[in-house]
Amino acid sequence: MLSNVCGLQSDIPHSRHRLGSQRRSAFRVLAAATLLFSTSLATPVSATQGIKKSGLTELTVRSNEEEVQTDAPMLVTVSIDKQNLRFYRGTQKLETSKVSSGKPGHDTPMGVFSILEKRKRHRSNIYSGAPMPYMQRLTWSGIALHESNSVPSWPASHGCVRLPAAFAKKLYNLTERGAHVLIAREELQPAPIRHQALFQPVAIGARMASLRETIDGIANGGLLDGLPVMEFGDEEADLDAPIRIYITRNTRREVTRDLQRMLNKLGYEAGEADGLYGGGTAEAVIRFQKAKGLAPTGMLSDELMDAVYTASGEKRPLPGMLYVRRGHQPVFSAPIGIRKPQEPLGTHLFLASGDSAKLDWLSVSIASRVPQSVIRDHKLTVEGSGDLVRTNPLEVLDRLIIDTRTRERIAAMIGHGASFAVSDNGLGTETGLGTDFIVQVH
Repeated sequence: MLSNVCGLQSDIPHSRHRLGSQRRSAFRVLAAATLLFSTSLATPVSATQGIKKSGLTELTVRSNEEEVQTDAPMLVTVSIDKQNLRFYRGTQKLETSKVSSGKPGHDTPMGVFSILEKRKRHRSNIYSGAPMPYMQRLTWSGIALHESNSVPSWPASHGCVRLPAAFAKKLYNLTERGAHVLIAREELQPAPIRHQALFQPVAIGARMASLRETIDGIANGGLLDGLPVMEFGDEEADLDAPIRIYITRNTRREVTRDLQRMLNKLGYEAGEADGLYGGGTAEAVIRFQKAKGLAPTGMLSDELMDAVYTASGEKRPLPGMLYVRRGHQPVFSAPIGIRKPQEPLGTHLFLASGDSAKLDWLSVSIASRVPQSVIRDHKLTVEGSGDLVRTNPLEVLDRLIIDTRTRERIAAMIGHGASFAVSDNGLGTETGLGTDFIVQVH
């Protein structure tokens, strides 16, 4: 996890995850949610109704009084190389500003974020109470957009993105919690995209089943079909929120989580299935290896995983995983296939707008470096290995193999304001309690 580089005091307790509170949270909202879904789905939704909760705030005119796309997705982009910020409504660039990002040694992380918290008045908890007005938090570990009285045209912050005073207030008033923020080296431009792999909603009659599945997923700790998703805690799920989808590769952490889960199932007591390969996991592996006549190395290997999958009666997973969240809570996960698995996927974000009949999609792609661990574990072919990866989003969508049931689940949940991210980089430590998917790129 990133250090608290900007001194933002986190109100989210990362260490407390209680399944009981998850179940209470899920069933507290069941009765109200049933009424909410039946009412909202029976009533036609206008272009600007229900936009606030999806992080898409209504904006009717530009400063020059030209009409804008009021129901199109909102997007904030930050370019590290250009030291600028752009505010988009759909494909229209409505505002720009200079910024100052993190200086060397305190680099601003790049990737896909969303606004988690907004505070007009905030002070640093580690830098002598330095004022940070119009703060818009991107991670609970300390990255944010905020006003500063020092915004040079070069990286100078401790990791946050500094904004000039007048623009910080303007941007604060334009955005809502949940709006996406992309940080990259280059300047980014959203573009319309059409592809059969981009999800579309189903008829209203199928949507009540999605409510039950959302609640069941939350009540079972994000476990459906025996697939662990993520830990989460005490906050209630917002069942009116748009869903967030993330497709990525199984990284070493996901493999380790599977290993721990299966060892626990087999009685070898590997501890919490947190994906961290510590001493307790290594000792459990050694006990398993001795019991199966394997060399007791305690090391993660293909031989070990083959033996554990065989002993558990489970099949080796597909190379990719699809995760779904709603209202900052995990709902379900499902394995997916990847065509041409040795080729990198790159990093892409897709944004949806529309109604219960049809969604239109936008695409934004980020040049990124694939971690060496992912290159090694998946035997990827990356020219120069340290070079930036740029992939075509249409070609990447062609390569995704998503089973029919998973598509049906998503079709019953998806709607205006949904987003769909793709990356090679796995589930990072920043995604968790009180967040959408946070996709960090290198």
